[in-house]
Amino acid sequence: MVSDKSQIVLGCLLAFVVILSLNFTAAAIEIVSPANYTNASGRIMINFTYTNVTDIRDPLIANTTFYFNNVAVPVNNFTCLVNSCNVTLNTSDIADIVGRNLSVILGNESTLKPADANASFILIDNTKPVVFSGNISNPVTETNYSRNMTINVTVVDTTAGIRAVIFNITNSSGHQNGTFAGVREGTTNQYSFSINTSHFTEGLYNVTIKANDTSLGGNLNDSASVIRFRFDNTKPVVFPQNITAPLFVGNHSQNLKLNVTVFDALSSIRGVMFNITNSTGVQNSTYIATREGATDRYSVIINTSHFPTGLYNVTIFANDTTEGVGGNLNNSAISYEVRFDNVQPVLTLTCTPNPLVQQATLTCSCGVTDALSGVNGSRTSFTTNPSTSNTGVYSTECTSADLAGNAKTELLSYTVTSSGGSGGSSGGGSSSTTTTASATKTTTLAKIAPETPGIVKNLGEKFGMKEISISVNSATTNVKVTVNAYDSRPGSVSTKDGKVLKYLEITQQNIGSMKNAVLMLQIPKIWANSKGLTTSDIAAFKFKNGAWVELPTVFKSEDIGSYYFEATSDSFSFFVIGEKVKVVEQPEAVNNSPEVEETNEEVVDLAPTEEKSSVSFATIAWILLLVIVMAVIVVIVYKKRH
Repeated sequence: MVSDKSQIVLGCLLAFVVILSLNFTAAAIEIVSPANYTNASGRIMINFTYTNVTDIRDPLIANTTFYFNNVAVPVNNFTCLVNSCNVTLNTSDIADIVGRNLSVILGNESTLKPADANASFILIDNTKPVVFSGNISNPVTETNYSRNMTINVTVVDTTAGIRAVIFNITNSSGHQNGTFAGVREGTTNQYSFSINTSHFTEGLYNVTIKANDTSLGGNLNDSASVIRFRFDNTKPVVFPQNITAPLFVGNHSQNLKLNVTVFDALSSIRGVMFNITNSTGVQNSTYIATREGATDRYSVIINTSHFPTGLYNVTIFANDTTEGVGGNLNNSAISYEVRFDNVQPVLTLTCTPNPLVQQATLTCSCGVTDALSGVNGSRTSFTTNPSTSNTGVYSTECTSADLAGNAKTELLSYTVTSSGGSGGSSGGGSSSTTTTASATKTTTLAKIAPETPGIVKNLGEKFGMKEISISVNSATTNVKVTVNAYDSRPGSVSTKDGKVLKYLEITQQNIGSMKNAVLMLQIPKIWANSKGLTTSDIAAFKFKNGAWVELPTVFKSEDIGSYYFEATSDSFSFFVIGEKVKVVEQPEAVNNSPEVEETNEEVVDLAPTEEKSSVSFATIAWILLLVIVMAVIVVIVYKKRH
């Protein structure tokens, strides 16, 4: 029987063994943070708890080891409370890798391996997201924006995802004006945010992108920025007074230059348009204007003949260079009741008496009406008492225009007769009559080159010509060309047969070697029709060697009031424009001899043949010669005897 003392000793030994066995039992460890599948960067706090059935506080806890994928890492700070420890690790000592296993082994668990210890799966990430200034789609440096604006950037992080993208807006002085969180666009790498620029003071701004990944604390990249873009919500300045053309309540015809002055104090002009609507508000057309050099003027040329005659309104659409939804549009400037009129006025020219005798007074009047734009009285011109000093058929004209600029010329022919009867033009030589030119035009051409003809322009119906094109063989300068038009024959030339529109005299100075001159004739249709002439009946003639010589004349075109021809001459002289000389065809000779019926009877020619006539003539000649010889012999014999 065991003594009580032995039992006590045995019990103590058993208790000591139990205590020892309990003291070296593996502790129950649980990693509280970071949570499983967490991203970590920089310094991270690891918190774990443990339980040990024998100790409230394990004296060997300071020897606890931390592993990342079985590789031990140093501990920066270690703090333990009752069954709980906080440890600070510097992840910058650990290479970035996806899928690091964090393991914790207490110092008194020397028999355990990291793979057997309590573990958590976390991501070590010390790499900043990738974002450059070039990744910013909007805004753009040195660009203007108004109203709603979308800021857009592309951000990439290959190690972890993106935690947040922040758009930080500061003004040009560096003062922060707003911070906006970007929203990911679907599953793309693009982040954007829309703002209303009208909530900002107009001026220059900078935007900085702050991109952070999803790690604890995150890796911040704020190196991407755009500087010097403008918030501009002020419309360009344009008023109706800035519209040079078309004028308010104005009349216009043919080509019209639309012109306006527009400026913007904050940014430049993005575009200017002229919007044309008729008087009922129906839009007819829109034209984009072009800036005139570096000025604030914008213009475009339109052809009003493409519009029906009537009243129109012209609205200016001026937009500055802001981006976004259309920029700042100003369409408040309008020209109202602009008339497009391409109809000529109506001219009524009358002259009385007609016909009249030489030196009598011819009185003419010209009435002008225009139902659309009205008559421009300052442009109405006609001769009240045309000349009647010479007999013949002459013409006088009335020229006028409406307030839209449509000009028209009306011609009227009148006949001057001699006191003894009817007169008229006739052929024949020149006379000593001196006629004053009805119109004169002198043009100076600075230079004419062989490759560039010189043009004498703007002659018109009073000269019977539109223009003269002069070609030279060698370059010449300071060329002077004078054109005189005569309503009747000048005294230096003979009268041209047929109907005559104009006599002309063209002179020149300094041309040198002229290749040719092309006369662009302008023949009033009213004159041609009144004379019964067609385009094939009209030509130009040059006075040469005392006679009128027809020039090569080709019909080219026509308009509502005139026919146009081209006549070519190798020199200048007197010319006449009129009717071609008609060649009178001679009738065929008529044979009035009676017809001889054909018969089968043989016809006997009783007339002597040519051979017989020749023999008879020879015989007579010999007889005459013999008589002459005998006469000579008789004379000689007679002289000898006496």
